[in-house]
Order: sequence, then C-alpha cells, then structure tokens
Amino acid sequence: AQQTGDATTCTDKVGAGWELVRRTTGYSFPQTDQLEGSAPESGTPHRDPLGPAFTKRWDASSGNHYFDEFLFATGDCQKWVIMKKTEVIGANNWYHHNEPRQILKSHTSDVPYEAVMVRRGGHGEDPWISYSGHYDVERESGTYDRHCNTLYNGWKGQNPWCTTGDLGELHQGLNVFIRRSQALPTGDATTCTNKVGAGWQLVRRTTGKSFPQADHLEGSAPASGTPHPNPVGSAFNKRFDANSGNEDFDEFLFATGDCQKWMIMKKSQVIGPGNWYHHYEPRQILKSHTSD
Repeated sequence: AQQTGDATTCTDKVGAGWELVRRTTGYSFPQTDQLEGSAPESGTPHRDPLGPAFTKRWDASSGNHYFDEFLFATGDCQKWVIMKKTEVIGANNWYHHNEPRQILKSHTSDVPYEAVMVRRGGHGEDPWISYSGHYDVERESGTYDRHCNTLYNGWKGQNPWCTTGDLGELHQGLNVFIRRSQALPTGDATTCTNKVGAGWQLVRRTTGKSFPQADHLEGSAPASGTPHPNPVGSAFNKRFDANSGNEDFDEFLFATGDCQKWMIMKKSQVIGPGNWYHHYEPRQILKSHTSD
C-alpha cells in the first residue's frame, strides 16, 4: 500500500493513512453539507485522486466518523493543507466567520500556522478552506483576484471572484481525505495484541454464534446495520466486493470479539483469485493465537 494511503499524487510530507471520501473534477464541490459528511452518496467511491467525482458519507450515522484530520488537496496535490477536524467543523459542529483556523501543515509550510476561514450557518457554499486565508488577494495579470487559493467550497460552480483560474481547474480537480492520526497500531482490531499487525478494518460483525450473510465471504452481501470500528460493538455488515470500492485488500483476520481466538489468512486462501470453492482441502493460516 502507498505510504500516503489514497493520497497517491501527494509526497510523503502528507503522512500515511489517508482515505479519499469526496472528489470533484471541477472548480468546487456540489455538496452543501458544510463538510459534515451527511450529503447523500453519489458516484462510485474509489481510491484514485485523479478519478471521477464522487462522495461518500462520514457523519456519525455512516459509521465513518472516527477520524480527526482532514487533507484538502488538488488532484495533482500541488496545493494542499492538513487540518484537525475540530478546526474545520468543531467538536459540536459550530460555525465561524472570519476567524483564524490552524493549519497543521501545507505545501507552503512544514510547521503549523493560522489562516482566516469562513464557515457560516445557512450558507451552503461554506466552508471556504484555503491555504493562505479567505481574504488573501493575489495580483494576476494586472488585476486583483480573490479566493484563487481555495481548496474547498460548495459554490457548485466556478468561483466568480477568481478570474485567472480556480485551483480545481488548474490542478485536475479537488479532493477531500480523512484519517485517524492517532489510530492504534492494530487498526480497528483494538481488542487484539500487536501480534495481529497493523491496519485492520472491521467490515463485518455479529454478536451471536454465526453470521447471517450468505455471500461466501465475497463481500457482496447487502450492507446492514451501522458500520463502526468497535470490535465489541453492535452487529453490522459493509460490502467489500469489487462493486463496493473496498476490495483492494489481500488478508483476512477472523477473530472473536475479545480477540482471545483469532487467525490471519490470505484472501487467496479463503476465496481464491477466481472465487473458487474447496472441500476438505488444506488452507494455509499465516498465524493465529496458537501459532506465530
């Protein structure tokens, strides 16, 4: 996997673990949820920062809200900023107007700094996220242009105040990424020890004796329940087949809720590269609670 996660056009300066959750190929984003992540899903989710437009949800009801940082970037990642979620939408979804917000780092700075930004209640085009301030003015071609530094807004079209070209127009669209910067080494497998390794994502859970899904672990069973990262939480299922955009993995971890019993297997050992079947055939277990 890329060190930068889905942010494959970025350098290692952005760090690891980014998930692409919203993309536009144009000048701005059509969604008007003010970056709460509650806008209806549209397009087909994917991991390509230069791919087609889409949005997926990341609000509390989606189960995808366990993150603490945003990365706003152009498609080619020539322009980008990293901000804490609390700086963008706040702990309780508050609004701010002409207030300095902290940028952790950007393409212009490796150290934190502040820039004035806007997120007003009732304004669907907000927030305006920029790397050098909402009212920063740049002289281009002998004229004064405004907001030519904008990495996110919901204006639904070209920024009328920037006549020299918006960032999305000049740099192959705009992207929104999220990550958990303080994620545990085991990913969602938080009841397990470090023996299971890093980066696990919880995709299916039952609180009973067996799973109700009948998709032979292809990941094609309909989504049910509310997805979450809690290995002892409520039952749910999320898709992980080719049509879900979540199929790019090569290992399974099967575990009890308390992770006292577990094993890791290659995807190819469980369902095979061509989704073949096997009956009473030896399958390889990479490691388990009984063997390293």
